[in-house]
Amino acid sequence: MSRLAPLFLVLLPLVGCGEDEPKDTADTEDTAPAEDTGPVDECSAEALREDALTNGEQVMNGLTLEESTPIADLLADPDTYDGQPVQAEGTVVEVCDNQGCWANLNDGEGNLVTLKVEDGTYDFREGTEPGYYAVGEGIYDPEGSHGPSLLLNGAMLGTVYCE
Repeated sequence: MSRLAPLFLVLLPLVGCGEDEPKDTADTEDTAPAEDTGPVDECSAEALREDALTNGEQVMNGLTLEESTPIADLLADPDTYDGQPVQAEGTVVEVCDNQGCWANLNDGEGNLVTLKVEDGTYDFREGTEPGYYAVGEGIYDPEGSHGPSLLLNGAMLGTVYCE
């Protein structure tokens, strides 16, 4: 058996490495290397939404809808969204000082919508403050007591502060 060992060691690399096998190039794609887009802006709407959804504080039932409706769309076509469940997002610009029962969101274009809860249900003063991002979901009321509002079912409040 000792005489076969050297033969086996010599054959193993020839049999096992597959260097002589033809490569199938039909399934490979010519892809350019990924472009380096530089550092991600942690205060971009996309990054803030991602933060709110993955690291944020869940309020009430959280979120169930797949995507947000732009605040500008809610304001431009209130009859379409009136009484409908919608999701909206933006930077918190103001929180109710009295009971913490509402928070105003700005979409970055100056459009505002209010996240409103029943008094005593949730206190926004404990979960967020101006400069933080929020994604809220609820029934849209274009003529709420605090202006265009989502009567909140749930929300995710972000953890990243941006001015």
